Amino acid sequence: MTFRAQHGIRDTPEWHAEREKEERDRKAREDLYNQLMPRCPNCNKQMTVRERGSDRRKFFGCAAFPKCKGTREGDSAIFLALEERRVPAR
Repeated sequence: MTFRAQHGIRDTPEWHAEREKEERDRKAREDLYNQLMPRCPNCNKQMTVRERGSDRRKFFGCAAFPKCKGTREGDSAIFLALEERRVPAR
C-alpha cells in the first residue's frame, strides 16, 4: 500500500475529475437560481423567497430588507423550481 493510500491522500486524476464535476454542477445550479430569482423593483438587488405570516403564501422580498421593502408576487411554478434546485443561501 502506498503512503498516499495509507494516509487517505486523495490526489488521483479520478478524485480531481470528481471535484471538478461537483464544482460544475454547483455552478450550474447557482446560475439557474440566479436566472429564476428576480431583482428588486426598488433597488435592483437580488430578491429572496419569503413567507407571509398571515397566510403562509410565498413571495419575493428584497434581500436588503428592512432597508428596502420591495416585494413581488411569485408564480408557484417558479417556487417549485427553486425548491427542486435549492442552492445554499448566501
